[in-house]
Amino acid sequence: MYIIRIPIYPYIRSYLEVQYGTRICIYDHNYVSSLLRSMLNKFDKKDPTKVKPCQKLNLGATFDFDIGKNTLGTHLTNEDIRRFSNAIDLLIRQEMYRWCNHPNATDQVVD
Repeated sequence: MYIIRIPIYPYIRSYLEVQYGTRICIYDHNYVSSLLRSMLNKFDKKDPTKVKPCQKLNLGATFDFDIGKNTLGTHLTNEDIRRFSNAIDLLIRQEMYRWCNHPNATDQVVD
């Protein structure tokens, strides 16, 4: 197995560690793995102009994903990394909303 380290926001890292552990395999059957797998793009070796240099992105924390040999030679753009973090942020907000508006909820507030 190979590891890719993706920059994410610190609160998203905390969420992923609690829900999935310290490392996620990209071939697991869950929302996060499927989302990331769909965002990976293959390098086009015949047209090197499509590979654009980009600045190193720092969102405050990183998270490790295990990948297999089939996903070697893939990349994420800075846009994709931000979209991934925003999608997980939306997932967290949806879970908090469902938790607060549950019929048996004791209060309507999340700490």
